[in-house]
Formats: sequence, structure tokens, C-alpha cells
Amino acid sequence: MTQLQTRQCPQCGTAFQAKQAANGRTKEHCSKKCYLKAWSQNNKKWREDTESGVRTQVPKVAPLCKQCGKPKTWEKDTTTKHGNRFRCVPCRTALCKKRYYSMSVEERREQHLKNYDPEKNRRNVLKRIFGITPEQWDEMHKRQGGVCWMCGHDGKGIHRYDRLLVDHCHSTGRVRGLLCHHCNAGLGHFKDDPILLQKAIDYLNGGNESIISAVLHSDNEGDGDGSVPDSCSDATAPIFRTWSKASSDSGFQRLR
Repeated sequence: MTQLQTRQCPQCGTAFQAKQAANGRTKEHCSKKCYLKAWSQNNKKWREDTESGVRTQVPKVAPLCKQCGKPKTWEKDTTTKHGNRFRCVPCRTALCKKRYYSMSVEERREQHLKNYDPEKNRRNVLKRIFGITPEQWDEMHKRQGGVCWMCGHDGKGIHRYDRLLVDHCHSTGRVRGLLCHHCNAGLGHFKDDPILLQKAIDYLNGGNESIISAVLHSDNEGDGDGSVPDSCSDATAPIFRTWSKASSDSGFQRLR
């Protein structure tokens, strides 16, 4: 049989009958209102003392989980009056999983669409990753003429966002402008390195022509100048064959 103890609430001074909880602790306050009020006062004093450097210790009234009754970590929640979550992390995780798996696929999709706000999500992503607002994005888009700075494409039809993407430096985080998906991915593949990009320009301008000419001159007899063919359809051009895994037991077969 649980023994009751007559105690006096340190917050309001009211005498009440306190019984021992399942976790072995005895209630110190007469009501939850007094408990939260005392917790708020201790938490405020603890924060003030911590900021001033007087002491760094946990308040006397520790937050308790509403479900299991055990002390829990400090977690900020602006939806509650006292600014702290009611449940600890394990209890909240178990409750969320129970609610999620109890719903059907249609209910989950409906709940997602109900809480999903595209504009709010876009604003949060721009602010969190790039440190800009949608208004600043619109201003950059207007000053660039609504097209990619590199290729002049409007960015529609080549990416799931169907708009220009924000390009930024991965080392410093500085925003550089708006690019289409192809140009933005291309800079990423080249690791934002101007030296690699300059080598790619030299390569496209025929920087590797001497090696190719030497190889083709040694392979193609009768080609006196050793020049590279202008097109693969040329008679002197080498045939680049592609291979594919065949379904028969012969292994690989030549396509052309």
C-alpha cells in the first residue's frame, strides 16, 4: 500500500498529500501549475547565472517526461507555455512511430500534403543553405534577365525544380549567381577549379591533337599527313565499336 506524506508546496505554501511515484520520487509541488512555475523560475535564474559566469549547474527542478516520469534533456519547444517538450526523446519517438504506422498510405500522403507549404519550404532552404531570401533570389533573377549566366537557358524543363539554381562556393559559402542545372553540375564536376576548366578549354581546342595524330598515323597506313579526320563518318576515321552483353551463351557480341 502506498504511503501518503503530508508536504507543503514550496511554490504556493499549500499543504497536500504526496505519494511516492513509480520511479521512487515524491512529488514536491501540489499541482502541475506550481511545478511548471517553479521550473520556469529556476530555469530563468540558471540561464542568467550561466550567461554572467557565476555558475553552470542544472536547476533544482529538472524537467520530467509526461509519459514515463523520468528526467529528460532540455529541449526547446515554442508551442508549449513553459517552452519545453513534454516527453523525452525515446517516448516521443515511439509515439510518432505508432501514429505513423497506424495510418494508411493515403492518410500519410494526405497528412504530408496538408502540412507541406512549397513557398515556406523554399524560403527555409534558401535561408539555411545559401543565407538569402526569396526576394533576393527574385532580384538576382531579374538582373540576370531570367536566364543562366553561362549558357543563357531559362532553366525550365531540365530539373525537377524547373527554375534556375543558386550557385555558391563550397569553400566560403559565398553566393556567385544563378545557373541552370547543367552549368551548375558542370562546375561541381570540375570541382570549381579554374585550372581544370582551362585544361578542358585547351582540350576542346585541340590540345590533345598531337597524340591522336601520332596514334592514327601509325594505325592507318597510306595516310601521309597523319591528320585527324573531321568526322567519324569519314572513310579514314577509325571505327569505335560498342559492345553489349548478349542473352546467348556466346557472351559479348559486336553491335557495329
